[in-house]
Amino acid sequence: MCVGLERVRREKVPLSLILFVSSANVEWLAPFENMSSEIPLNRKPQIDEDQHSKSSGGEKQRGHWENPFDFFVSCLGYAVGLGNIWRFPFLCYQHGGGSFLIPYFVLLLVAGLPVFFLEVVLGQYAGVGPVKTFALLTPCLKGLGYGMVSVSALFTFFYIVVVSWSIWYLFASLGTSLDWSTCDQYYNLPTCVPVHGNATTITNATASVEEYWERYVLGFDQVDSWTHFGYPRWQSVGTLFLAWTMVAFSLIKGVKSSGKVIYFTSFFPYAILIILAIRSFTLPGAWMGIKYYLTPTWSHLLGFEIWVDAATQVIFSLGPACGCVITLSSYNHFQRNCQRDVILVALSNSLTSVFSGMVVFAILGFMAHTANKEMGEVVQDGPGLAFIVYPEVVAKMTGSNVFAALFFAMLISLALGSIFGGFETIITGLCDEFPTLRHHKSTLVVIISSVMFSLGLPFTCPGGIHMFNLFNESAPSWNLIIFALSEVVIVAFFYGTDKILDNIEEMGMTLNWFQRAYWTKCWKFATPLVLVVLLLAAWMNFGHIQYMNHFYPMWVQVIGYIITGSTLCWIPIFMVPTLIRSYHTTEFRTLLQPTTSWTGQSYDSCVK
Repeated sequence: MCVGLERVRREKVPLSLILFVSSANVEWLAPFENMSSEIPLNRKPQIDEDQHSKSSGGEKQRGHWENPFDFFVSCLGYAVGLGNIWRFPFLCYQHGGGSFLIPYFVLLLVAGLPVFFLEVVLGQYAGVGPVKTFALLTPCLKGLGYGMVSVSALFTFFYIVVVSWSIWYLFASLGTSLDWSTCDQYYNLPTCVPVHGNATTITNATASVEEYWERYVLGFDQVDSWTHFGYPRWQSVGTLFLAWTMVAFSLIKGVKSSGKVIYFTSFFPYAILIILAIRSFTLPGAWMGIKYYLTPTWSHLLGFEIWVDAATQVIFSLGPACGCVITLSSYNHFQRNCQRDVILVALSNSLTSVFSGMVVFAILGFMAHTANKEMGEVVQDGPGLAFIVYPEVVAKMTGSNVFAALFFAMLISLALGSIFGGFETIITGLCDEFPTLRHHKSTLVVIISSVMFSLGLPFTCPGGIHMFNLFNESAPSWNLIIFALSEVVIVAFFYGTDKILDNIEEMGMTLNWFQRAYWTKCWKFATPLVLVVLLLAAWMNFGHIQYMNHFYPMWVQVIGYIITGSTLCWIPIFMVPTLIRSYHTTEFRTLLQPTTSWTGQSYDSCVK
């Protein structure tokens, strides 16, 4: 059960709630055996926030996922994002096609999966967000939880810009024609070449899709830079406001209100991806692109870079060290089989990346075929793939408006799924630290959304692409590696792998000898080694931030490191006072040990 008899007596839990919790304590797949009769098809995921029971401190209880499937859907929606669409395929191309899959899945087993599972276990066992989890697990490193929440805040702050760009393109796709396919717009240059034009007849020709993206959507010109940033553009401000409005309305009542859209944002991209796959696989040159994507170049496996990129993709794709995984799992029932969830989410995320790569390379194969170019000449990653390459390809298809609208609706859905997780991490962190805020969640959501929208106005300037690129490279950076490494070291060498494995079995999961050996060896040896190598590789790459093959000046690179450091500073901020207060009374090692409040479902510690 999620609550012990003593807690039931103390907190005066209603009899109906006890019966509900008792009946819910089953394997998580059991409710789906008779889905047609037990779970309506339109059932929305939500957290039991309607409980009227109170904790001993008089605060509203956090609740749990109502539907056993909700946690899996939420984690899947958070993990599967734009990186699966525009980063993974590019890495496959860069590192010899199918040969990249070997280090990817190897490092998934020894690094990605162990860190992901560890965070799910910590969140489910403690029943609180990252701030309180680490305050209870290791008081000296309470700042680690704050660092994770700050990463989620920065990520949500800049990642919403992708939604605003996608909204712009979605509206443009609803017209009678695609504006980026022609050169008769006011922003086009004399050297503009339309999608169906011939660039060989014009000197220094520029594609109409590039001019639409750079000169119209971004308002960007070659003179726009960090020293000529420009002013907010009303069109960009409008789409950014609409993006924040979507987030605020979706989360206005916490995770319960987001449950109305979480199934949509999680599964809608798969439906669109399948539709795009059916269309792209039938295009001329598609199989040339797929063959290029899957054909391995075994010599690449001998290089160091392919292993670093594979490990980076695995870690960043699953999304640990941002606090979101701990936040989502903290709403699980205590005896949920989260090990099964972790394996299914990680496998689904990886297979989504592989399938997305096939779709993307089928489209790129078609583009290379129609343009009579080599595959290497049409491959891009990041925003260039989503807002330049694909719009050009879709303009050449029959029914271009429909496929363009579907694609950008998919981008919006993918980005929102990740943003919801990050935003909920911020809210949960604040409410766990200040429980009285739990009664004012709606106001808190509106205030945070309004503040982030206001602070994000520089993204709407012509030079805003530089600011986005800087945050994209700096906010989720080597700080995440430090956070993940800290988690693993704390559990493996201070808390103890035997204790965490006992906690797992305390939550009702039975581990055989192989599973115990696998998790132990990974947490103690393999995972820390991979994370240390990644950290050293990141530090060796100092001053690497660039845009369009132009490196930013050193002062901008320093700002990037300040952004990264702003998430790390929380660790010494909380560690130093703790050490000073305990210098004459407590041994340092005890400050890395759990407090007496570290117990299963530790929510009571949050409201005392």
